[in-house]
Amino acid sequence: DRPASPTDAPTGPDGDVTALAARFRAMERRRLAILGGPGSGKTTLAVRLGRHLLDTRAYHPDEPVPVLLPVADWDTTRFPHLHDWVAEQLAQSHPVLRAPEFGPDMPARLATGGHILLVLDGLDDLPALTKADVIAKLGKDLSRDDQVILTCRADEYEQVTQQAGDAPASALVVRVRPVDRRDAAAYLRNRLSPSPGDAWDRTLTDLAAAPLREPLTALADVCTTPLGLWLVGTAYAGPHPEGAPPPAPETFPDAAGLRAS
Repeated sequence: DRPASPTDAPTGPDGDVTALAARFRAMERRRLAILGGPGSGKTTLAVRLGRHLLDTRAYHPDEPVPVLLPVADWDTTRFPHLHDWVAEQLAQSHPVLRAPEFGPDMPARLATGGHILLVLDGLDDLPALTKADVIAKLGKDLSRDDQVILTCRADEYEQVTQQAGDAPASALVVRVRPVDRRDAAAYLRNRLSPSPGDAWDRTLTDLAAAPLREPLTALADVCTTPLGLWLVGTAYAGPHPEGAPPPAPETFPDAAGLRAS
């Protein structure tokens, strides 16, 4: 099977994680790839989905427990098999699993018995050859009962799955869509005082307008990701008693300069 067609997903507070969880639970093989650009909220969405699945697990008592693991920590030379690495990670992060009453192999039993929902974050942090190796091993090692959520940058995921040739079958692919400019303007306005001043009023009105005025391109570009929007809100729209001015287009003519500030 090839990965399913990509689906858009929001990452902000209004993102319908409930609907995504329902779709995930309805899959015959629960395998999900969350794709997006740098700072787009891939990890945030994966964590929110994992927490929702955990919070609602009382209604699904047979479901595995979500466990967040940085996939960059997987040394495929030392642990050539996925479940051996997962068992080692469980043993290190949860020493209680080594208690005598659980027996000597509790981490391994959890890893191989379909009791863990793997939330593998940061595939794009790996070198190209290692990414392909990880994807190939996932395709080979995941059993029918294993469940996995994987985060990666979109372009890198497409390249590496083509190179590996043995990607996780039947994966639902979700692409995190950019933050809408109107939502970004509303978020920044909520961070400001009730009367932020004419400069902020003009900036936020223009940010939400269509077409966008060219001087605001840098600000709009930065605000398309949750991380960028949060940085702008923290640096410029925080609760300043005297009112901090918005970032001036002439000071930051491009998105890179504004991000670096």
